[in-house]
Amino acid sequence: GGGGGVFRFHSRVLPGQDVEGFVGKVAVYDSKAVLKLDQEFLETVIPSVGGTVRILKGKYSGCLAELRALDIALFSAAVRISEGKYTGRDVSELPYEHICKVDKDYL
Repeated sequence: GGGGGVFRFHSRVLPGQDVEGFVGKVAVYDSKAVLKLDQEFLETVIPSVGGTVRILKGKYSGCLAELRALDIALFSAAVRISEGKYTGRDVSELPYEHICKVDKDYL
């Protein structure tokens, strides 16, 4: 690979920073660095069961939810939506790439 020097650093995507649908700005934890990266170089983080996730794609995109279960064989998750008009709704078989861990310090 490209020798970019940011391999496996924990960071958070800055809200409202989507550029042309595929590029975003991320802030690297423990650093003041802000990087502009193509989404192909980013990996979502799946929390432990009980953790908070944001749904990234589909009908419930943008909703916060509690992770209820993981299906390792199907690479999918079951969640319960915890905010908005869908509060309390259970959603299953969400592909891993449709959810990500939420840093509660930035809610």
